[in-house]
Amino acid sequence: MKTIRILVSTLLVVTVQAMDARSQISFGAYYGASNPLGDYKNETISNARNGYAYGFSASYTFMESNLGIGLDVRYTRHVHQAPDSLFSRQATALTITEVNIANSYSSPLRFGYLGILMGPTYRVGEGRLGIELYAKGGITFEEFPSYVASETTKVSYPTLPGAAPQTAKRDLLGTTSDRAKSWAAIFGARVDLEIMPNVGLFLYGDYQTPFGDGGSFTVENLQNNEPPKKVRIKMASFGGGIRISLGSGREYGTIRDNY
Repeated sequence: MKTIRILVSTLLVVTVQAMDARSQISFGAYYGASNPLGDYKNETISNARNGYAYGFSASYTFMESNLGIGLDVRYTRHVHQAPDSLFSRQATALTITEVNIANSYSSPLRFGYLGILMGPTYRVGEGRLGIELYAKGGITFEEFPSYVASETTKVSYPTLPGAAPQTAKRDLLGTTSDRAKSWAAIFGARVDLEIMPNVGLFLYGDYQTPFGDGGSFTVENLQNNEPPKKVRIKMASFGGGIRISLGSGREYGTIRDNY
């Protein structure tokens, strides 16, 4: 919470300064698709599938400059696809042995990420059509699916009337936590088109990766002392949105002059 208060306070200071100079501050809202990358899609550990992302952004452009600073508050969700149960059956003259391996869940089948990220922006192009490049870093609050993969063995005795089946269960794998937080960075660009004074539409695409010790989904082997299996949380997101600008900014020519 301390980190959030610092980021919000910084944004408020920047907003006040922007209204007193030939600068510009923009606010935007967006929605789009988000795809897991690399080992994050691993079918035996995380099994993450495509999802969505939405959020709000703010950017401050320094006086008469293409350089600025931006803030993103974004929520991303990916589907966790539960693996199919594995079943085997073996019969002998005296016994029937059935083995079933399945996941038991104690949380929703999803990955969720709330990110608060800030960093430099740079606008390329003049007039009403431009490209904004950005690199932002910050904190991400993570929500993971929590599960235990268990093996259940049932042995029946069909040749012994009245003999009760014997059942044994053992846990094979388990997640370490359903909530965490980590540092992350996003690198991307957006194409911005001003459709009327101080109002524009944009398309964006970016890549997100963790840095530091966090940012991993971890599964432990519950049968031996093997090292935990970890996958790094990496993703690519793209979509579109709308922005509203405040402040004087730069003077543009007519629509004819800029197309």
